[in-house]
Amino acid sequence: MYENADQVPDVYISEIKEAIEVKSRNKNSGFKKEYSLLPYGENYPCSAGKQPGNATKNRFKTTFPYDHSRVVLKVDNAISSDYINANFITGSVREHEYIASQGPKQHTVNDFWAMIWQEKVTQLVMLTGLMEGGKVKCTKYWPDLGIEKECGNMKIRLEKEKYFASHAVRSMKILNKAANTSRSLTQFHYTSWPDHGTPEPLDLVLFHNHVMTSRASSDTSPLVVHCSAGIGRTGTYIALDALCKTGRTSGKVNVMECVKAMRIDRMNMVQTYEQYMTIYVGLFEAFRAPIKALNVSDFVQKAESMHNHEPANRTVIRKEFQQLHTILPEYGPEDYKFAKENNSTNSSNTILPLDKYGLHLTPLPNCRGSFINAVYLPSCKDEKAFILTEYPSSESVVDFLRLIKDHEADYIIFMNPADDVMKGWLPSTSEPISYPPFTLSLHSATESDVKTKKLLISRAGQEAITCVVAEPIALIDTSKPDTSTIRKLVNYALGISTVNAAIVVSKDGAEFCGVFCAIYNCLQQMRIEDSIDVFTAVRHMRIRRPELCQTQEEYGFIYKTLLDHIQSESENVYCNM
Repeated sequence: MYENADQVPDVYISEIKEAIEVKSRNKNSGFKKEYSLLPYGENYPCSAGKQPGNATKNRFKTTFPYDHSRVVLKVDNAISSDYINANFITGSVREHEYIASQGPKQHTVNDFWAMIWQEKVTQLVMLTGLMEGGKVKCTKYWPDLGIEKECGNMKIRLEKEKYFASHAVRSMKILNKAANTSRSLTQFHYTSWPDHGTPEPLDLVLFHNHVMTSRASSDTSPLVVHCSAGIGRTGTYIALDALCKTGRTSGKVNVMECVKAMRIDRMNMVQTYEQYMTIYVGLFEAFRAPIKALNVSDFVQKAESMHNHEPANRTVIRKEFQQLHTILPEYGPEDYKFAKENNSTNSSNTILPLDKYGLHLTPLPNCRGSFINAVYLPSCKDEKAFILTEYPSSESVVDFLRLIKDHEADYIIFMNPADDVMKGWLPSTSEPISYPPFTLSLHSATESDVKTKKLLISRAGQEAITCVVAEPIALIDTSKPDTSTIRKLVNYALGISTVNAAIVVSKDGAEFCGVFCAIYNCLQQMRIEDSIDVFTAVRHMRIRRPELCQTQEEYGFIYKTLLDHIQSESENVYCNM
């Protein structure tokens, strides 16, 4: 029981990293031991959930809400029972700060919306896909965009939907037909929690920050959080939220005590030691550096001051860049094991893909194995927006073509003019070039803000594919004030219409790639949210490729390019008035 569980001391937020290192030793033995001390199972009465009439309302046969903390629905003409598989959870600020719920089933959707209305809920966090691993995890309880859905006494209308790389945000209007009044609800749907896995900690923290900063400080309604069972991912998220609040006010956290307290209100909150560990790592990411998105006008003011050559303002860039360096992810040789064992090219490149984020090629007869020096990188909107790789040598052209074909890349974006880097293997006429088993030929070429070449890649017995190579019209030089070349390249990329990743190529798969992708992502963020956060954009990319944006010069160039873009757009608007 809770009272008999061992005590674990508080951890100061400045010491979370050290605590993680200690608990991670010997294959996470510290985390496993700590998690094993938590109370488990049914420790309080669950009589309502076990009533025969409520059995079909439970998604799982052994997960019930405790009687003392369950949400009790008001019975009316549309709701015939007071039962729903959901519990109030005490938070760090107040009682009933959260509601932990199972994901609605087909015949409990009306009950779910009745709970939302009854508890005056304004925000709801969903942490599961509707289907995962071929199994139904949750019924789709909201309508499609612009459609109205009747759920008992409620009419639900989805008014707006925004998609990001790891989550979606849906704005809904709820009309209570009996009361003839309506309210607004925002659903934050995290879509990147892998089935039987744990999320990327910084992704979860960024999602949490989005939820937290969208909530009015005066809002005291409970935050509804659900996954499928309403205990594993749900418990992980609630613990992260509660401990972030505790850490900011007290300077210390206690993950074990937090989870123990949650398990008084709902059984088995935080289902695995891996989820328990995710809370620690998430807190570390949340506290180690601020997430400070600026609205566009504030960003312009900051960027202008950074580039007015005053020593104090140049210090801002230096401090930000130094902080980025201090929070650079720490990887060891074991994190590059596959790359080191399989990198058979003669490339002098010392930048290798992390095993966790590297891509594999489909094996071909008489070709090298599955290794290629490439990683996926997300944009603001797409989890797999870019593939970063190095310019191929004469020996690795076939691998490069395999990459294009395997990942159905429609666009390849060079960070340098092709004539300077392609060393003759890229066709300049319609005469095909053979790279067995592929044949490469030039279909067409254009030149405007960027140069483009449409290539035809064919292989015997297979349908030929096309892809477009885009290159800048001049060398990109981050030491010079002119940003027009990279702005034209980024604007071209933003105008691309494709569902597949664009391949971004530089001499080592890092130089200029980070600058390009950071500018792209920040402009996407500006379009979607009317805000910009350069620091977090670069921080996020460096998880997958730590060598991106290696210099303060590159980092400052990102600010300068974004500023020039915004000012250019403003001038165009003024000229067209």
